[in-house]
Amino acid sequence: MPSGVRLDASNSFGARLLHCGRYSQWVIEDDFALGRPAWEHLGALFVPDVHPYEMMKLRLLNGGHSAIACGAYLMGHR
Repeated sequence: MPSGVRLDASNSFGARLLHCGRYSQWVIEDDFALGRPAWEHLGALFVPDVHPYEMMKLRLLNGGHSAIACGAYLMGHR
């Protein structure tokens, strides 16, 4: 079984939904009063407007979590 897959012995369907991998994205609005920290070398992305990234997070990540929760509810998990 691939790493990151959590298998519940009572239901193998859940294992297909819960495959997860390592991912992070730091998006920071570039609007500092006294200069900004040098976090680019750590992978941070400084942008003039974070709104498009917020909307992407809300639609993709939260939407995916909601889909998993709705599926689990329909399968009888409470």
